Amino acid sequence: MYHLLLFLKAYRAEASGNFVPALRNVLLHRNGTTLRLDLLRYYTTGSLTQNPYLEDGDVVEVPAFHVQRDAVTIQGPIPYPGAYDVRPDDTVLDLLAVAAGPDGLRRLKEVRLVRRSTPPQLIALDTLLAHPERAPSLQAGDRVIVTSMETATAAAYGFVRYPGTYPIEHGKTTVRQLIELAGGLLPEANPRVAYIERTQSFYFKGTAQASDLDFFGRFYLHQSLQANRVVVNVADILEGKAPDLPLYEGDRVVIPRDEQTVFVTGHVASPGYVPYHPGQPARYYIMQAGGPGPQARAIYVFDAGTGQVRRGPDAPVYSGDTIFVDRQPVADTPEVAQLVLNDQISRRQHRILTVQTILTGISTIVGIVTAYAALTR
Repeated sequence: MYHLLLFLKAYRAEASGNFVPALRNVLLHRNGTTLRLDLLRYYTTGSLTQNPYLEDGDVVEVPAFHVQRDAVTIQGPIPYPGAYDVRPDDTVLDLLAVAAGPDGLRRLKEVRLVRRSTPPQLIALDTLLAHPERAPSLQAGDRVIVTSMETATAAAYGFVRYPGTYPIEHGKTTVRQLIELAGGLLPEANPRVAYIERTQSFYFKGTAQASDLDFFGRFYLHQSLQANRVVVNVADILEGKAPDLPLYEGDRVVIPRDEQTVFVTGHVASPGYVPYHPGQPARYYIMQAGGPGPQARAIYVFDAGTGQVRRGPDAPVYSGDTIFVDRQPVADTPEVAQLVLNDQISRRQHRILTVQTILTGISTIVGIVTAYAALTR
């Protein structure tokens, strides 16, 4: 016994460019009866009723159809758009099952049926699936236009089990839910230094054009506006210490690896990464980096998770933090010395101009008072 699909693979339709095999209307003649088979439905859904085994004496007839005159067209965000031959009992739902498949149907929103000489008919897909008996019948020349539900996405990157982009419900799916979709955190993940980037924002950030900022102030603001991180502690969210944060279209949650190190930089003997030891303050890590230099004057600890700054040698330190040891303002190179000198000259000139402005104002006031006193005598 031969499988009908194998038989048709060997079949070559002799047709012109406008006529193609009508694979949704294959006729199987068997013992005086005729079965109308929809092979394309079998391809999409795997329904064996549309692809039976052949028996001795069977006759398979593959008609042709005109792709412009005899077809119905379906278009939209579906796996298999195009022109299809129409079956006698065809409905919109039948065509969708062939062109979109069972999984594709769930992602569709509504269908618009366009027919000559009649107004377009708009059908909600959830209504169509709930009441398939109400599905409109199809005719040759009909056009079916499909629209899909807008699906927002957010990404989970870094040390989660399955990094990537996932569909979310805009403004409702939370950070915790996204990380669960990504399979949860890996053992080496460090949620304390995790962060969220908001790539799309509908809030107006301002341009500072109407403010009294000078050129450098506006430039600094323009650079600062490029930062799109969400100020939130992901570790607190995952531990239940902070409210879960809803995500929006395009958000990215990044979970770095916990390297169990602290970065020490600035005026120390050997700047670089130092192994993390829980409970040790900033001075411990500075000593591990060779100790402070002779011109050291202040110590800053930058929290890797929140960006907050802690000061002093006794400041607490956590894995991933950065310790910066500042120093006295000393020019190391002629170029830096010239910049420092120029800055000092500029400040001195600014003070002189300020004093001159004040003296000029006082002189003006004294002149006005003198003139007023002379006139009132």
